[in-house]
Amino acid sequence: MVHNPKTSFRQKGSGVLGIASGGTGAFGALHNVCHYTCEVIVVGLALAGISLTGLPLAFLQDPKLIILFSAKKEVVLIFYMGAG
Repeated sequence: MVHNPKTSFRQKGSGVLGIASGGTGAFGALHNVCHYTCEVIVVGLALAGISLTGLPLAFLQDPKLIILFSAKKEVVLIFYMGAG
């Protein structure tokens, strides 16, 4: 590129602004990629946490245990109603 000594201040300024604009555009694109990646990680961790939290309680779906806990509830309810 040949340096032209008659380049005006306005032309130099517009060149600098063009470079700055391109730089901010590239930064914005990288930010979007990073933001999307972090959202995917957060969703994955949330699903893993929900799954791991629910699994220890899965044994409560056994019909024998449902009857046992219901009977215990009735006994405790009768005890508290009689104690009042």
